[in-house]
Amino acid sequence: MERVSTATQNSALLAELMRAQRAQFEAQREVASGKVVHEFSDVPDKAGVLLAARRADARTQEYASLAGEMRSRLDVQDAHLSRVADEAQSLRQALLQAVAQEDATALMAKIESAFRAVQSVLNTRVDGKYLYGGTRTDVPPVNTATLTDLQALPAVDDAFDNNDVKPAGRIDDNQTVEYGVLASDLGTELFGILRALADFNSGPNGPFSDPMTAAQLAELRTQAVALEGAAANLEQINAENGIRFQEAEAAIVRHEDSRIYLKGVIADIEDADLAEAVSRLNQAQVSVQASAKAFSTIQNLTLLDYMR
Repeated sequence: MERVSTATQNSALLAELMRAQRAQFEAQREVASGKVVHEFSDVPDKAGVLLAARRADARTQEYASLAGEMRSRLDVQDAHLSRVADEAQSLRQALLQAVAQEDATALMAKIESAFRAVQSVLNTRVDGKYLYGGTRTDVPPVNTATLTDLQALPAVDDAFDNNDVKPAGRIDDNQTVEYGVLASDLGTELFGILRALADFNSGPNGPFSDPMTAAQLAELRTQAVALEGAAANLEQINAENGIRFQEAEAAIVRHEDSRIYLKGVIADIEDADLAEAVSRLNQAQVSVQASAKAFSTIQNLTLLDYMR
């Protein structure tokens, strides 16, 4: 009579069923995640390369993000600098027109309007922080609200509360860009001209009138020349701002290209071939079904199945 023992067969088939289930799980996870690497231990021979690529990608993304923020700020500053320079040029034209017509009765209104426009720009806030205060962003960089307040100060420099530290940012391993502009750099020269005109108007040779006196004509000609120089200086600052904008833009493009390369390196290591993964999943499911059926059959066998 043949001796029957199912213990060894049970163990073997159970082990095979567990192996098939494990293969099915791995295939399902690969299809669901699109990744073949979930831990560095999955690719011990490439773990160093993968870790270095991920770190480089994270660092590059951080640089690109900072460069993007810097570009946005420089773009805002470009609009502001252009506006301040335009105010200087517009006021210069108003002075020249007054000289040509020898009529300055409405000139002080234009001067006060120019002060308010420039003061408003220099006290611009973004996300609750003053843009032109240097690294001191909690107080308005221009502390005078009116042209009269400016006249009352001991010196024009006293109108500014910004510090002298211009914000800067690192946008690459070896590149730091100073992108901040100070209110005092933009406004000191222009405020000095506005104050000089206001002081003249309220002094012994004022107010500006129609017809104008020789002293008034001479003063307006002098300040028109000064305004031309102030506008040129503002345009130079704006040109430098434009150069920094281009540097930030170039850094963004460079980092985007680097990230495309690094993502390719990472993908080559950890991304799954979905077609192959689906095929393995189908095979694993068939194997699980077959192993389960075989195990069930063995479990249901009795000695009677071998007796004639």
